[in-house]
Amino acid sequence: MSAGSIGSATTATSSSNTDAFANMSSSQFIQIITAELSNQDPFQPQDSSTLLNSVSDLRNIESQSEMQTSMSNLVLQDQIASGGNLIGKTVSGLNSNNTTVQGVVTGVSVANSAVSLQLASGDTVPIANVTAISAPSTGTTGN
Repeated sequence: MSAGSIGSATTATSSSNTDAFANMSSSQFIQIITAELSNQDPFQPQDSSTLLNSVSDLRNIESQSEMQTSMSNLVLQDQIASGGNLIGKTVSGLNSNNTTVQGVVTGVSVANSAVSLQLASGDTVPIANVTAISAPSTGTTGN
């Protein structure tokens, strides 16, 4: 495959779908740049500004990917902290079978980047499915 055909394919893809690069992962973008550089004619290199733009695009993609990962981690940590604050409180919500359950929160767990509350009853409620929170009962009244 010649450099011209890679450039033509990229141009055709860009003209048919303006979001082609936005939907690309950074590894796919690196593969395209590597193929483009490997197959160009050393006696007729591509315009250096095109290469600089491509490198800039790559850095932007990597930066956005890192920011998205950081934001996801922050959201997860916030959910863990929120779940920790619910330990000892009574919650109501839907379990993974969409059945309404209620119980005292005894712990917090994380599986597949999803935070769940462990209830004294043995049920598990994803933190996103909590519908009500109440203070723990004090036990007996009056003496």
